[in-house]
Amino acid sequence: MNFCHKKIALLGNSNNNFFSLVRYLHDEGYDADLFVCNNELHHFSPSCDTYSLDFMNYTYKLPFGNLYWFLNEIEKIKNDPIIEQIKQYDIIFANGPSMAYLEFLGIKVDFFVPYGMDLVDYPFFVSSANPNHRQHLDAFSALQRQSIMRSSYILSTEDILGIKEYKDSIIKLESISKVIIFRTFPYIYEKIYRRNTIVNFFNCSYWYRDFLKFKEESQFIIFHHARHTWKSSKGQLSDKGNDKVFKALAFLLKEIKKLNPKILTFEYGDDYLDTKKLTYELGIEKYVQWLPLMNRKDIMVGLYCADIATGQFNVGCMGGGVQTEALVTSTPLVHYINENKYNLAELYSFIQARDAFEIADSFANYLANPKKYQKMAEEANKWLQEEMYQAIYKICDLIEEVKK
Repeated sequence: MNFCHKKIALLGNSNNNFFSLVRYLHDEGYDADLFVCNNELHHFSPSCDTYSLDFMNYTYKLPFGNLYWFLNEIEKIKNDPIIEQIKQYDIIFANGPSMAYLEFLGIKVDFFVPYGMDLVDYPFFVSSANPNHRQHLDAFSALQRQSIMRSSYILSTEDILGIKEYKDSIIKLESISKVIIFRTFPYIYEKIYRRNTIVNFFNCSYWYRDFLKFKEESQFIIFHHARHTWKSSKGQLSDKGNDKVFKALAFLLKEIKKLNPKILTFEYGDDYLDTKKLTYELGIEKYVQWLPLMNRKDIMVGLYCADIATGQFNVGCMGGGVQTEALVTSTPLVHYINENKYNLAELYSFIQARDAFEIADSFANYLANPKKYQKMAEEANKWLQEEMYQAIYKICDLIEEVKK
């Protein structure tokens, strides 16, 4: 497959989604470049998701992205040379705040690939405690909304229709007819993180020796790298149900008193201090290893060293970076998917659990038969690879269908 005659721009890089996609497009023969917004979080920069410097040949920094000062930024960017560069591309992929800026510039988006708040919040209302932001945010939301409604396609996983907040937004935007659904999406460049490949990059990670040390000192490594948002957002879309994982460990330790486990988790999310407090209340603080916010290329090494990974335990979605990262490294995954919204028999193999008791049972079952669950993880990885490459080929077909 080789379609080099179409030049592609991908704008925005939250969760490193487009850095992953741009590499797959290169593999398929496309001439594609990545443009990162000026407000991208550091751990979403391409350097955090690769062991090489090749990205420097096709990555550019945009002069916009700070929606809180949207009106100021759009005045400054009109004559920026990079705008003329973007206008030369045949195909435009976009996500995040870049949608609104492209609408202001009169550039139609061919493929909107939402990651969450760019679909649920940005087109309608963005809150801020600073009253000086209001006029900027209102103008931004209006253009974000127009850009989404004018886009040719919206690409996503089944979550976009399975999760109420996403589906409601699509309906409000009158855009349900152009949604293209995939079982999974190329959100992660799995080629470098497969279990038999990542071992070649262990020496590139600052954290490998630490992960190895944790494994040697513990009997059971639980990897919990979901953002800590559970107390301040109870029951909301952003609620990851983190507290249930730590309560589950407390239950497990009551049942298996001589067990020496370790949860590896990160100082990331609005509620991580509340989680720390919870571990002391539960009396399990010595079994929890807190780590600083970390690059994906290091997180993947940690997942390789873990016995089991945990996903999210509130919304019931099938996709997401945390789950996909576990599947890529063939790490057994404990997670909750709403069986009323999805056909679990058609999805990847995982351990279904919703509350702390079920999560604790999952841990105990793994300890009783680790080989069974490692085999399950290997099957899940095969499912992921098959579905991911089907998605890539479908995206290539859609690119060829776009008329300019």
